[in-house]
Amino acid sequence: MGFGNAILGGASKLIRRAIQSPNYVAGTSGWSINRDGTAEFVGLILRTGSSGKYIVIGAGGANIIQFFSGLAGETAPGYLLVDVSGGPPATEGYVELAAPALGGNVPKVTLTSDPNPLFSNAALISPGSISIVADSVAEISGALINLTAAGDITVQPGGELIIDGTPATLASAAGDLVLNPASGRVTLAQGQAIKRGGIAAPSYQNGWTNLGGGFQNGGYIELPDHTGMLLGLINAGTTTSGTVLFSLPAQLRPANNHVFICSCNGGRKAQVQVQAGGDVQIQNPDAGVTWLSMDGCRWPISGF
Repeated sequence: MGFGNAILGGASKLIRRAIQSPNYVAGTSGWSINRDGTAEFVGLILRTGSSGKYIVIGAGGANIIQFFSGLAGETAPGYLLVDVSGGPPATEGYVELAAPALGGNVPKVTLTSDPNPLFSNAALISPGSISIVADSVAEISGALINLTAAGDITVQPGGELIIDGTPATLASAAGDLVLNPASGRVTLAQGQAIKRGGIAAPSYQNGWTNLGGGFQNGGYIELPDHTGMLLGLINAGTTTSGTVLFSLPAQLRPANNHVFICSCNGGRKAQVQVQAGGDVQIQNPDAGVTWLSMDGCRWPISGF
């Protein structure tokens, strides 16, 4: 019996509303081929000729799409798994993507900003994450991934994250690149570096200014190891002990006060205190101080 049967069809066209299995219940059981072009099956296998490559949708009743490469060394299929049981929060689904295990070859998941829609990826936002398990490699090419708020890139033990070109952009302080011990690592191409912003110019107080004359201007910077640092030579304004030179933004402040010994003109010295509240003060300067070098003042940022 087929579509040419008078009951099911006529003139090679399906005229019934649908062909369904006896146990068909939409979204629950059975199968249905519908006149409007839609269909519903318990599972589906899509083959690509006789090459041994095929796709299995819904194997074992799971929300999973499996990709079989047809290669002799394949020990497990690649898959795209959609689950609602483990994502944060548990009420939201997440997608897990894995590459096939091909013998001794390292499985690889490639995310690309290629304009071809078959290879493009949407930005990942909170609580989006990329999880790279052991013995896998993720290549992130182009300005592709924009993780915000609680979005994390997590590399599990044995995983490797290769950053090429202009890599992932963490759009807020809560977006983290997390490397778990023991052998998780970030590999950068020669000439590239991990960078957290540039040197910021302070808003001086109480008459203090940059020394100038070809010397490094005063400034502060956040370093990749989550420390803050002062640098540059500044020209004396008010040198009374406890005078505020300038204040630091909240994201660079230490959890506790720090005191540093700084070089000044003519071999003189002064203390510079970086306070948890953000103020940077001069303390106990030698008589006759006319400029001060802040180079070497470095502290762990609060929360480190």
